[in-house]
Amino acid sequence: MHQLLLFDIDGTILKVQRELTHRLVIEVINEVLAREEEFSIPETYRFHGRTDHAIFLDLCEFLGHSRDRVEPLIPTFEHSLMGRWNAYLNSTTVSILPGVVSLLDVLHDDESITLGLLTGNLVGGARAKLEPHNMNRYFRFGAFGSDAVDRNDLPPIALQRANELNGNRFSFDHAVIIGDSNRDIECAKAWGIRSVAVATGGLSADELRAHEPDLLLESLEDREAFLNFVRR
Repeated sequence: MHQLLLFDIDGTILKVQRELTHRLVIEVINEVLAREEEFSIPETYRFHGRTDHAIFLDLCEFLGHSRDRVEPLIPTFEHSLMGRWNAYLNSTTVSILPGVVSLLDVLHDDESITLGLLTGNLVGGARAKLEPHNMNRYFRFGAFGSDAVDRNDLPPIALQRANELNGNRFSFDHAVIIGDSNRDIECAKAWGIRSVAVATGGLSADELRAHEPDLLLESLEDREAFLNFVRR
């Protein structure tokens, strides 16, 4: 049976320096809103699992701007954020997480497995984060934060694109979502998709376990457990 594996990016495949991410998002929001006063992202607010659009809307609301007012500014936000990602993402600011390359090499060579992305990043941001370490070679398609504000709306988009490229061979029963946050697990459950949670992002294994993923790994270095789960 063919399997469709949909990978999150941040905290699952790679990490971008947290301080850089927060600084650039603050700069972009201030630019888009024509603000001059610095602000801090609330300590309780986590980026993990949210789409870029949702982060923009949430933080604008935190600053007192209604969603109706700022939604028309989303294209400006996208353009400004992409300019910064292209300027600052490189092999120093982006690091690949342990076990990822060796696992993706095995999966990429398996003809019964199709790899895709399911990420809250804008499509350009996703590609820019993967590019410094030549990781785009594994993923021909995906569903991205530029496709929907709500992450739970992304699986049907990923499935449609997978079937367009691979001859309509997939249903949700053939899919697995791999991610590092509770939102990845919830996104999978919303569509009856199996989930693999990895404790390499912002949540601990205990925090992830509380959301009942189908498989929980400390990291993708546990290749044998991952492959046994996917292939059974």
